[in-house]
Amino acid sequence: MSDEIQRVYKFYGADRALDNLSKYRLKVSTLADLNDPFEFRSFVIPHPVTRAAWEKMRTQLFEGKGIICFCKSWDNPVIWSHYADNHRGIALGFDIPSKLLLPVKYRKIRAPFPNISTISVQSATTHIKNTMATKFVHWEYENETRVFVDANEACSKTGLYFKSFDEDLVLKEVIIGPNSAVSSEELEKTTDLTGVRIVTSRLAFKSYRVIKQRKHDLQK
Repeated sequence: MSDEIQRVYKFYGADRALDNLSKYRLKVSTLADLNDPFEFRSFVIPHPVTRAAWEKMRTQLFEGKGIICFCKSWDNPVIWSHYADNHRGIALGFDIPSKLLLPVKYRKIRAPFPNISTISVQSATTHIKNTMATKFVHWEYENETRVFVDANEACSKTGLYFKSFDEDLVLKEVIIGPNSAVSSEELEKTTDLTGVRIVTSRLAFKSYRVIKQRKHDLQK
């Protein structure tokens, strides 16, 4: 359904998370910022002329566009290690309309490059959309979904792009990492968290997961 909402998560070190909360915004990544050099290069393109043409199209497609990458869950310990300062950080949970989210697909091998001149416009559009959300299978642990946004207004001091929280990016949860020194009191002093659930997390005892700390006296 077009009005379906999905809960997704963004991971940060503690300082960056608190800064985002205080300013009610998230950083938007441009094509050059992304940490995977194979982004939007999921095709096999052996011919150098065709490869050069695709690289030019790749740049043009994302001119003025930005990406915010989210995870579909917060219980994977590898995510906390890689993106939340070795479990010392924070995860922010947002409700976003599903129609705005593009789930990432993971492949072992790169797809053959389509002959765009011989296929329909609809098929060509589908191929382009697929490469916007296709990554090597070793990234699968991220369980990623992404939002594409305009990146036309940069912060004058840093040159970075941001998206403010709004009706399409609704903060619903703040999950404190298992090793985080941040407290609920500090979070509540940082910004208005009315209607936002604060969760203290811990390492599971019987599985490789990060889970909710349910003991009241161990809440942060």
